[in-house]
Amino acid sequence: MTAHDMTRFWRIFTVDHGRVRGDFIVYAAKVGVHEVKPLNVTLWDDEHTWGRVVKYDDFIAIVNGDGIEIPGHMIRAEVKADIEDAMDDLLAAMRQCVDAFPVAEVAS
Repeated sequence: MTAHDMTRFWRIFTVDHGRVRGDFIVYAAKVGVHEVKPLNVTLWDDEHTWGRVVKYDDFIAIVNGDGIEIPGHMIRAEVKADIEDAMDDLLAAMRQCVDAFPVAEVAS
């Protein structure tokens, strides 16, 4: 994983985890709630023979405490099936990004 500091409140992370490969933007707020959006992320099939590329407006993930969730109403309908299919790897990849961007850094 690589990280690129953009400002104190957001970073771009490049992740390769399981079926998920690409760049995520992690936004942090002083209150400790992070949001994660895909910048250019490929969700591969199990054999890595084909993949769906998801972009910035395809979903928003919300981070509260130790949990990350992608509420169903925050997933664009055209990519919903692919996101749900790769959900475990997607959440794990985003967790790596969030863990590398502690809220304590933002609040100080």
